[in-house]
Amino acid sequence: MEHTITQGGHYYLTSCIQPTAQEIVHSFARRFTITNQHHYHTPTLLRRILCCTIDWFCGGQWKTGTHAVPSCDLLSHHADSGMERPLHVIDVTVSEGLLDMIALGNIIEFAISLDLRTYENVVVDQLERQEIEASMTRYRSLIAWYCKNFGLLIDGTWINPTYLFKLRLVSFAATVCQYFAQEHATTQQQSQLKGITPLLVKKMFRRHIQMCWTDLLPAFERLLTDPSHFLYHTSPPFRIVRKTDLHLLQENLADRTEDRDFAGAPIYPPADNPPVPRKDAAQIAAEKRGHIPTGSPNSPSQQKVNKRRK
Repeated sequence: MEHTITQGGHYYLTSCIQPTAQEIVHSFARRFTITNQHHYHTPTLLRRILCCTIDWFCGGQWKTGTHAVPSCDLLSHHADSGMERPLHVIDVTVSEGLLDMIALGNIIEFAISLDLRTYENVVVDQLERQEIEASMTRYRSLIAWYCKNFGLLIDGTWINPTYLFKLRLVSFAATVCQYFAQEHATTQQQSQLKGITPLLVKKMFRRHIQMCWTDLLPAFERLLTDPSHFLYHTSPPFRIVRKTDLHLLQENLADRTEDRDFAGAPIYPPADNPPVPRKDAAQIAAEKRGHIPTGSPNSPSQQKVNKRRK
């Protein structure tokens, strides 16, 4: 038995965050072929779990232990810092917990795109919309906090954590678009929602990335042609390292600079055109003396001009 957050007959707990996030996508893509109702309360509860986690880590309680909670509300002891972690706080200091948080963050980021009310032209309550926007802002503050306190080791490469956040965001978006397109023909026959199309769904995801994650737009367009078949992280495997002097020395990372991308699965591929080679000193000096070409002249008249210059 585990403590849960309960809404009607549905249960939400930190150990099942990723399956819950995946079920939101399934309900969106397959609609009434797998459910008999809209689960509008689920994103709200998940947003509050996210904000609860961010408050505890970014608010300083994780570091100082000043978070006062009754002993019955404590789930585990954080071995590294000696702090107690409340029940419904996701442990982002371990790999599985970080992936839980990213899965939850992706649901919050694309809350409008994954909401069927968006395509029904239903006006969302102002308080709910403010909560959505506040949750997105908090999630991005967590990313900044995480990059300051932790780094990732991927196949021996020292990587800034923004790589994993961005990789999962853009991969998730492309997978959902492809999944919806595959299921649309079947689900549309049983759905009362007539205005939604795969093209419109793709447009909504693209609009959010273009507005909020502009640098990821080329990666999103590229992944749309060959998206992952999974809604969860499959590769590359990674290890989390805390950025303290002791931990960095133990991992021989004290003098290494973090990379923003991983060559094995890059977000930002190199440009198609090779860089223009830089001119050496001899070429520059020759151009200053009279723009004499370094190669052989192409015509006899050019050869005569070069002889007179010499």
